[in-house]
Amino acid sequence: MKTLDYITGFDSSTTMLYALGQFLHGKEFRGVGVAPNVPAFVGDAINTIPEDWRTSLYGLSGWAGAMKESKLKKIKSEDIAQWVVDQYPKRKYPGVIIGSSNGAVIHLAAALGIPWFPQTYLLSVRRLLPPDEIKKDAEWGKKMVKHFLPQNPDLLAYQMHDPLQDRLMIQKMGYFRLKRTKLGKPWEDFLKKNLKPGGIIYTSECSYPWWVYSLGERHTFQIGGLGGLTSKEYLTGCAKIDRFLQNYKTNVRKWYLPIKATKALEAEWGFAPALLEDIKRFAKKHGYRVKRICFNEPEDVSPLAADFYRWWYRKLKWNTDRMLGESFALLEPLWTFKTESIPFWLAFNTRSSLKALRNYLKSSKPFREIHLMLMSNGVKDAIGLVSIKEWKAAISHAKGKHGFVGVDEEKYPADIGTFLRYHDDLRNKIGARREVPPSLTIADFEKFLKEKKRKYRVTFC
Repeated sequence: MKTLDYITGFDSSTTMLYALGQFLHGKEFRGVGVAPNVPAFVGDAINTIPEDWRTSLYGLSGWAGAMKESKLKKIKSEDIAQWVVDQYPKRKYPGVIIGSSNGAVIHLAAALGIPWFPQTYLLSVRRLLPPDEIKKDAEWGKKMVKHFLPQNPDLLAYQMHDPLQDRLMIQKMGYFRLKRTKLGKPWEDFLKKNLKPGGIIYTSECSYPWWVYSLGERHTFQIGGLGGLTSKEYLTGCAKIDRFLQNYKTNVRKWYLPIKATKALEAEWGFAPALLEDIKRFAKKHGYRVKRICFNEPEDVSPLAADFYRWWYRKLKWNTDRMLGESFALLEPLWTFKTESIPFWLAFNTRSSLKALRNYLKSSKPFREIHLMLMSNGVKDAIGLVSIKEWKAAISHAKGKHGFVGVDEEKYPADIGTFLRYHDDLRNKIGARREVPPSLTIADFEKFLKEKKRKYRVTFC
């Protein structure tokens, strides 16, 4: 799981790529792919240090994984594409998924035994800046993109500055989400060699919108992101932001740039449609089918994936009443099967994720067991953060056993040790053991979609 030195290792797209790659190799996904060989007791030890030190360590860990400005000219989109395909076994596949990062989509790919190619990658660059200095970060970003955008015409740069959820990180680094608009030679070569004749290319297309600022050709600037506040609240300000900033004793009362904002796709989760056109061109030329998986919010796919696993487990005569709730980068395809669990992926730890979980539990056949992993980002007073008490109330919906996996309830959301502890805790807390079953076929998936009894906020076209 070696990351390119200019792609951030701990991120939604990278960790999901690693998780699926490890699964298709028949391997576990430990330490969110960043620290797979660090034992769980190190996480426990980290949580014993004072909270201020833990949150500082969290920020420093991000800085350590960020690159120096002097190396930005090394970025090559074809190297990124090659790194992606290098994660997967070279064998014949009936299909592939390309597009938006999404934990539920990863579980669909795992069930079908097929790869997923992310469109989006996180580039983080070292720099020191107070978290509420929006204008200065935008000006800094204009200088940075000149180092890598001109020589990579197939990349878009979505600069992000989230002074809420990423407050600890952005003080020491700047963020760019790089999006591909072309398949590129490494992906095309992989598909020609490994995709079966007449195979299917699924596109994962999230249309989640956000207000952004245009800073130049192929360079946009986004304030905030999914979780806690709406895009409009970041743009116009609100009482919640005012109280949050007062707590941090800053003179800033509004996060904005003095230029016109336009509505576009959210940087981390959204799908840039230019890539779809290139996929269609390639598929037509080589005789592959294209089917689009379209959805608005990241968690829209989670009910569909969970029900697909329940449908499958019933056919296997497995139990279907144990849920494993996952959070952001905390997911484990291999042990989902081994523990006979139904996966339900949550994008984050805020109210929109709690609502997604509650809605699914309310509308589904009851679960006997519910186990939940929770992302910790170190910002204990973040707007929209859901308390441990509320998460407990949600998973108490289980008819029997329920609880957290890898979570130190007293330290959350500054529970930095969870990233090292979740994997061992998952194996220890869930006693069921199964062998990973043979992959389902594309025909199986299409049969499920025809038989489905629930309406999902996902369209196939």
